[in-house]
Amino acid sequence: MTHTWITKTSECKLILFFNGLGMDENTLCGFNNAGYDVCMFYNYNELTSLKESFDEYDEIYVVAWSMGVWVAEQVLKISELRITKSVAINGTLLPISSEFGIAKNIFKGTAKNWDERNRKKFFMRMFASKNLFEKYNNSLPKRDTAEQKEELLFLAEEASKCNRLGFNWDMAFCGEQDLIFSYKNQINHWQNRTEVISLNMPHFPFGMMKCWDEILKW
Repeated sequence: MTHTWITKTSECKLILFFNGLGMDENTLCGFNNAGYDVCMFYNYNELTSLKESFDEYDEIYVVAWSMGVWVAEQVLKISELRITKSVAINGTLLPISSEFGIAKNIFKGTAKNWDERNRKKFFMRMFASKNLFEKYNNSLPKRDTAEQKEELLFLAEEASKCNRLGFNWDMAFCGEQDLIFSYKNQINHWQNRTEVISLNMPHFPFGMMKCWDEILKW
């Protein structure tokens, strides 16, 4: 697991952003980070504890997207950080599941067959339309295909295991047009677990959401 600072300008408020599968800092291309320092986690080829101290921040927010929701759960349930608010977007805590996430055969098939052609197909589905795919092309990752495949294979193995849930999520945004984590499965997972906000958006949320306050204001 890799982390990088998107912004670090001595703000008193911090976003811990757990990115989606195969992504990098381009996810937030054009996103307004004003008012927050942002530490991003991605490249989930292993699970590690947080290696930095964030004690200087008055407020710490967790925003996790897609497979980053599951990763954040694994990392933060053993952390002693005082979290001000936690938000899950288009992901679940049981990501490899026919009822609550992505069916096991589909996820493992995606991992096994990951190459340039299938990567493009995956990202097309992430945006749910060719127009949005082209509009937000700058948000696509620049990472190596082989590295992404390694990440997929690791997650296919680890996220298939039964993991005890142990982190509090304050709310979950569920995209009604999501073609990766189906809306139905997201609702199946989050209902009666936390507050659910349903929005007419595809799996990629950062076209509709333009700044952190739009996510945290709810």
